Amino acid sequence: MGSWLLPLIASVISLVFAIEVSRQYLRRRRAYQFWWTVSLLLYTFAAFAEFLAAFRGAWSPSLYTLYYISAAALVGFMGGGTVYLIGGRRVGHVFILVMGAATVAMAAVAASEGVNTAALAGGRVVAGQAMPNTVRLLAMLLTIPGSLALFGGAAYSWWKTRHHFNLLIALGTLIISGAGGAARMGRPEFLYLGEMLGLAVLFAGFLLSREVPRRS
Repeated sequence: MGSWLLPLIASVISLVFAIEVSRQYLRRRRAYQFWWTVSLLLYTFAAFAEFLAAFRGAWSPSLYTLYYISAAALVGFMGGGTVYLIGGRRVGHVFILVMGAATVAMAAVAASEGVNTAALAGGRVVAGQAMPNTVRLLAMLLTIPGSLALFGGAAYSWWKTRHHFNLLIALGTLIISGAGGAARMGRPEFLYLGEMLGLAVLFAGFLLSREVPRRS
């Protein structure tokens, strides 16, 4: 199996997922649906960027920079959607403002400091290894709170409702976070597989959630 196939599959799953959530948003106009749609579109872009780099055998510095910023921001915004759902609009607004500020700061530092082009050779899985340490630290301000919010929200919802789709959402979050954590620790070989499997589990949880009657 080519290294480009897994991120290509992930990008297709993410796009379909984003379309389904956006349809819910257009019907109900809930803030959490909006931010989940944004995060899934970023996921689609990030996975497709991984596919392009693997297929072409090379990362361009600009594509890699946009990919890394998107990959970190999507976690923060997905977690922000969950904060809106669990904590309400006021807490959600604060969380999203912090995530947005961290994204802007990360993009500004990445643009000013540049990337390690030697680490981009061959289009291999590099995760954050080509980014300056400052950018990688700023990315953690997005990925850690975002992952905790998404996992914690799913776990809390399961505890309150015992709806099993929440367990799938929590599991998908763990898979994606685990793959990303391993990549940050110098083991990026499982990143694409973890991103695809984790996203598929999240999507399965979302599809099951649609079968549960909701209050209007």
